[in-house]
Amino acid sequence: MGELTASLAHEVNQPIAAAVTDANTCLRWLAGDTPNIEEARAAAMRIVKDAKRAAEIIGRTRLLFKKGIRERELVDVNEVIREMIVLLNSEATRYSVSIWTELAADLPQVMGDRVQLQQVIMNLIMNAIDAMKDVGGRRDLAIKSKPAEDETLWFRSAIQG
Repeated sequence: MGELTASLAHEVNQPIAAAVTDANTCLRWLAGDTPNIEEARAAAMRIVKDAKRAAEIIGRTRLLFKKGIRERELVDVNEVIREMIVLLNSEATRYSVSIWTELAADLPQVMGDRVQLQQVIMNLIMNAIDAMKDVGGRRDLAIKSKPAEDETLWFRSAIQG
């Protein structure tokens, strides 16, 4: 859990640090003898984008650990996989793990609890990263999805390293 917390802190810190840099840039553009309003506006727009990115990461994390009534809904599994890869990207980078996907374009949505599915996929990815931490050479994590027979879903993660 400590490693995940460090990874999430790093993931949130990136857009915040970028926003601070852009804020300082904006102030410099405005402080000149002839303020450059267009450059300041561009820097301010980057600040907004970075702040929204940080808020999105925090929001996804909050939903992931939210307790309470579970809701069943149609869930796009590929979307959840992509979200978890973004969320855990810094953890993968920390251990030099490359993640690549083969996600079926025709994958049907599944009826289930989105948060529980996020937790399952997060655990699978974290376990795969953990299994490769101390391995030398290339560290690849392949995540594949495809529809299977009998209205089931096939999800596979494979590690190489």
